Amino acid sequence: MKDQSSLLAMRNYTLPQIRMKSITILILAFLLASSIFMTAQAADPTVRAVMFYSPSCGHCHIVLEEVIPPLQEKYGEQLQILLVNVTTESGQVLYGSYLEAFQISENMRGVPAMILGDHVMVGSVQIPEELPGMIEEYLADGGVDWPSIPGLDLILAELNEPESDIDTVSAEQETTQSATEVQETDSSTPGFIRKYNQDPIANSIAVVVLIGMVFSLLYAGITFIRPVDDEEAPPPPRYIWIIPVLCIAGLFVAGYLSYIEITQQEAVCGPVGDCNSVQQSKYATLFGFLPVGIFGLMGFVAILASWLVWRYGPETIRKWAALAMWGMSIFGVLFMVYLTFLEPFVIGATCAWCIGSAIITTLIMLLATGLATSVMAVVEDDE
Repeated sequence: MKDQSSLLAMRNYTLPQIRMKSITILILAFLLASSIFMTAQAADPTVRAVMFYSPSCGHCHIVLEEVIPPLQEKYGEQLQILLVNVTTESGQVLYGSYLEAFQISENMRGVPAMILGDHVMVGSVQIPEELPGMIEEYLADGGVDWPSIPGLDLILAELNEPESDIDTVSAEQETTQSATEVQETDSSTPGFIRKYNQDPIANSIAVVVLIGMVFSLLYAGITFIRPVDDEEAPPPPRYIWIIPVLCIAGLFVAGYLSYIEITQQEAVCGPVGDCNSVQQSKYATLFGFLPVGIFGLMGFVAILASWLVWRYGPETIRKWAALAMWGMSIFGVLFMVYLTFLEPFVIGATCAWCIGSAIITTLIMLLATGLATSVMAVVEDDE
């Protein structure tokens, strides 16, 4: 009986305690869940992006030096951008993986290219226009991890290894660069060979055109200075009327390239070559402000004007117009030799539009050489 009374008293005593403990446990669980939730909310979300660039790309430097630094200052550790140099071997491999993974069309290929989540931005116009808003959107959604590019995980793993590892430092130098200090990586292969190997098919076409222009210049020079007997004075070439047709074609090409350079749009290239990389390089402008396309427009207009003067102008100045046409075409080919050399060996990319312009200018020079030779023979006869 005593045991039963004790048990009853214990039950009467522990029931309120059990209820109090249950309430306490619930309160603690609620506080713990709230703490976890608040901690998660307090943690800064992070936006991670990858940017492909080339050290010789002028538009890349605009993004690296003018667009990224203010964003890094604003967001700090919340913004992480991996810079990938496409002129290095590892950078080329990763860039190829990106093109295949995101199924990038021909007219969207080029640098700078920024990949944020599943969103791709290309060029020094689209990136500054869209990147700030995309960062805000992703931060509001809790951040975004690195884009899904095959091979990127291996690069990131190398970068996360201890800095004392020499291989890791080398990998980092090959893949990432500071936004304000872009450096070329050391390689046993000469730099111009590495540039050429970035697009061997298109760059080979540029080399063939380059050789053709050099031999055409030699032919024009030898033909012009070669003594001509009175009886051998050649008549004006039969196909001299082709010059204005070629000038019109050249105006179309130069006009399109001017539009691309001025508006910062993506160029429609072709099955080979990378017009955007060429147009976005520092060599796309003269003296830092004059687009090469505009300079080409001026040249074709001047040659066309000279042809019109030779064809329809006063007799007294027709010969000078012909010689001026020849001189301007010679200068044009020399300038195109310079630009065509830069494409495969300095820029590492070839522009189909630029190659077309070089061929047009060379054909004009060859026709103008025949006309200038004929005019000079007549002048010598008069003397």
